[in-house]
Amino acid sequence: MAVSRRRVALLSTLLALPIVAYGGIAVPHPAYASDQNQSSGSTIGVNKEDESGQRIWYGEESPEVTALADAAESMSQEHPDTVLGVVLTSDRQVVEVYVVSEDAEGVAALRGSAGDPERLRVIVNTNSPDQIDAAVKQVLEMDTDALGIEAVSPDPINDGIAVGLTDEYMLPESAGGRSEEEKQAALDALKSVSVPVRVFYEAAQEPAGTRANDSAPYFAGAQILRKIGEDELKSCSLGVPIELGGRYYSLTAGHCGTGRWENSSELVGNTYTTTWPTNSYRYGDWQLLRGSSYAMEVYDGDVSSSSSASIIDGFFGMRAAGRELCMSGAATGQTCRYVVRWVNGFRLLEGGIWVGQLTVVSHDGDRDGTSDCNGFDEGDSGGISHFTHGQGGQIAYGVVTGFNDSEGRCLYTVTQLSGLRAWDRDVRVG
Repeated sequence: MAVSRRRVALLSTLLALPIVAYGGIAVPHPAYASDQNQSSGSTIGVNKEDESGQRIWYGEESPEVTALADAAESMSQEHPDTVLGVVLTSDRQVVEVYVVSEDAEGVAALRGSAGDPERLRVIVNTNSPDQIDAAVKQVLEMDTDALGIEAVSPDPINDGIAVGLTDEYMLPESAGGRSEEEKQAALDALKSVSVPVRVFYEAAQEPAGTRANDSAPYFAGAQILRKIGEDELKSCSLGVPIELGGRYYSLTAGHCGTGRWENSSELVGNTYTTTWPTNSYRYGDWQLLRGSSYAMEVYDGDVSSSSSASIIDGFFGMRAAGRELCMSGAATGQTCRYVVRWVNGFRLLEGGIWVGQLTVVSHDGDRDGTSDCNGFDEGDSGGISHFTHGQGGQIAYGVVTGFNDSEGRCLYTVTQLSGLRAWDRDVRVG
């Protein structure tokens, strides 16, 4: 049965709680399915959090959970007006679906697809997707620079939103940190938000700006170079192959800059259109290149490997929190085990540009619930984000946008393909 949740305490109440290192404001959670199952002795569906209140994940999905999570993600894509999010439990053994009501469209069919009812939790939130979107917009309309706001995203687990503040608030003033008065001003401003707010602190993100000897048709993950000075080249990575109206393009990151992109002195593509910086808030961080041909293949080995895998489709929805993604870029090669933390968010990149349509991930190479800093790096910008289809082949999800590398708490950012579909509903991967 569905679990009706008590409303999480609003920020005005939470501000009385202590702010913890690398975290934010401790959020008291309502008793819902995970608590009930754990207290009843169930061995699956365990949830754990780090010091910031962020859920952590460990272990591997069972085949049943994989199939159920795929179905839940499709349901979320089809019913964005009633589904607030899909999240795996920390042990990756139960799929949680956050909805506006127990009889929301698609819920009955999803229940019917669950062979084991214990593998699915339907959680009824108080706030609707429209209310969450309004709260996100309310934060973004604040003086984000003065308040030190660097990220905001939906937070279905807490029936609200998550707001990232600059880690300057964690430093003493003598070391360049912000004052207690400035910190309090930021927290006071967030009191006006009409849904629960979870606050966390993190370092600013940088653009992630071989596959160095590719040729047409070019593979996703190949290196692309653009001349930006007499003797200087900008290096980024090739992303998802795109078809629109019978014409073929490839994505890369918008922040990489516009112009002629080459590999081994041969044309990979010229910029056709870009979101950067004017429309990055609305559509994400991407540009379309055209002028050559692009294969439905992605480099899937290390930087010097020629190994590749087939791209069989694209996913224009949002990956469930707790599931994994891979990245393929010219600087790092292919790396996997990126754990989705939140989706459809906004982040401030260096240069003061707000970017939307984002998925934020951490890297957990050992799948032990501990994030590491072994993810993508400069030069991987624009490279493809993807995941493996159950029947073989790769599903394109987006392109690499940025990262921070504060030791021990690195986060990585991907622009979702949903941003491209928001720009033109007829685009497809091809």
